[in-house]
Amino acid sequence: FYFDVKNYQSDLWENTSTGRNIQIDENLNCFVLFDPTNKKIISPLLNKILDYLLDTITLKDTYNTFWVSLEAINFFIKTLKDKENNLDNLNIVIGLLERNNLHFAKIGKASCFLINQKKEVIEISDKNDKNTTFDYISSGKVTYWEMVVFATQNLWDYITNSDWQDLSALKDIEKVTQNIMHILEDEKSSCNVSIAWILSDYVSSEAKSNHQLEKVKNIFYKTIDNNTSKKV
Repeated sequence: FYFDVKNYQSDLWENTSTGRNIQIDENLNCFVLFDPTNKKIISPLLNKILDYLLDTITLKDTYNTFWVSLEAINFFIKTLKDKENNLDNLNIVIGLLERNNLHFAKIGKASCFLINQKKEVIEISDKNDKNTTFDYISSGKVTYWEMVVFATQNLWDYITNSDWQDLSALKDIEKVTQNIMHILEDEKSSCNVSIAWILSDYVSSEAKSNHQLEKVKNIFYKTIDNNTSKKV
């Protein structure tokens, strides 16, 4: 896969957005985008998130071990709240790419979009921006040469249909994220935004042996609600 992360800095706030890409195992990569308004919690919370992900998640049982790590992160977030830390406007998205299987979970206003092979833009995160802990995992397949974008804000507030179509035509990941930065600057976004853009180049072994690309219908689902994907 190809990956790029950038942080947009609003003139109205201190720079608290950050992004991390860590390889947990061969064919198992993790992406963390993090944007708290409380600068004091950045280091302890981010370090705990990375520790739990690295110590818990396995390639053999990715989905279940991902959920175990999220439960541990939720517990740590609760301890921060109990110590009267301000956790208002906490926006986090954690994504796992296990070969071509994508799993992700979010808190707050974080969002995720898929651009499929037909250049259709599909919002695969729900609209709930009030959750303060990780409530569920969304999962699905990302096929060859499809793109996924994560952000700590809802990009639909800033990016138009026309913008999305222009972005979907680009194959240079750095150009894509840079263009999003320009759009946020033009829109004078009042929020800090951390963005990760992923382009999949994974081809299944079955597809390789057949000399054709794997044909997989993109279906994203939640463990508690199967009707959250929205085409835009």
